[in-house]
Amino acid sequence: LRRGVNGLTPAEANVLGEMRGTDTQITTTDGLGGFLVPENWSDFVSATELFKSDIEQVATVIRTSNGQPFNLPANDDTAVVAAILGEGVAATVSDMTFTNVKFEPYTYGSGLVKVSNQLMSDNAFDLASFVGGQLANRLKRGINANLTTGDGSSKPSGIVAGSDAGKTAASATAVTVSEVMDLFYSVDASYRNAPGAGFMMNSSTAKAIRVLGFGSSNDFPAYVPGMSVGEPDMLFGKPVYINEDMDSIATAKKTIIFGDLSQYYVHEAGGVQILRLNERFADALSTGFIGYRRVDGNLLQSSAVKHLVQA
Repeated sequence: LRRGVNGLTPAEANVLGEMRGTDTQITTTDGLGGFLVPENWSDFVSATELFKSDIEQVATVIRTSNGQPFNLPANDDTAVVAAILGEGVAATVSDMTFTNVKFEPYTYGSGLVKVSNQLMSDNAFDLASFVGGQLANRLKRGINANLTTGDGSSKPSGIVAGSDAGKTAASATAVTVSEVMDLFYSVDASYRNAPGAGFMMNSSTAKAIRVLGFGSSNDFPAYVPGMSVGEPDMLFGKPVYINEDMDSIATAKKTIIFGDLSQYYVHEAGGVQILRLNERFADALSTGFIGYRRVDGNLLQSSAVKHLVQA
C-alpha cells in the first residue's frame, strides 16, 4: 500500500494475482456480474389453449334478461298435402298440430379462483382481466359439451341427442364417403339447402374422411379444405364445423351430424357474469373470482339434423 503497484516485488504481485482470481466478468454467472443485469419479464401471459368449438356460432341463440322459462312453439305439417276438390265439394277439415319446447336455463359455474392481494398488487400483468377471461373459457368448454351431447336429464338436450338417425355405418371403426353421402341425402332438401346447413364432427373423424380421397382418381374430391384463414373446410359443398365434444369413431357412437344446424336453439339468460369477491376472503388478504352463465338448448325439429352412427 505504501509503495503502490509498481513497487511490488514479483513474488508479491504473483500472490496478489492469485487472490484476485483470473475469471472474466460475465453475465451468466451471478457472482461475476450476473447480479448486475436486471431480468426482463413479458407484460402478457401465455396460456395453454384447448379448442372445443363454440356450437353457438351455428345455432340460433335467444338471449333474455332473466332465467324465467322460455316457451317456443313448433309445428310439423309436412304430412298434410293439398288435394283437388271437385266442383261443389266442401274441403275436409285438417287440423294443425303444435308442440311446445320449454327452455329452463341451467346455471353453470366456472369454479373459484382465489388470488392474494399481494399478487394482485405486485404482478406485472392485468391479472384481473386475465383471470376473468380464463373463467369465461371454462364456462364455454363445459357448456359446449352439454349443448353437443347432453341427454336432457338435468342438463340441456344436445344437438346430437336431438337429431334423427340418418345412416348406420357398416363398420364400428371406419366410415366411407358413400356412407357420408347417404347421411347427406337422408336430410330433406328444405333443410339440406338451408343457409345454416353443414356438417359437424371432431378432428379425428374429419381426418378419417379427408384421407379417403388420397390417391383417388376422382376429379372432384368430396372433402375440400378451406383456402383461407377462418374459412371452413367443405364436404359435398357444405361447411364442416369441428367440434371436439363430438364422439370419435367407435362402436355405436354418433360421429357425424348433418343438416340445418340453425334449427338448434340455445337460450341464454342474463349473459356471462364474472364476480369479483373483494370481501369474502378479506381476512386472508385475498380476492376471489368466479364466473356464472345460465344456458339451455334444444333441437326443435329433429328431422332438420340427422346423425351417422357407427355399427
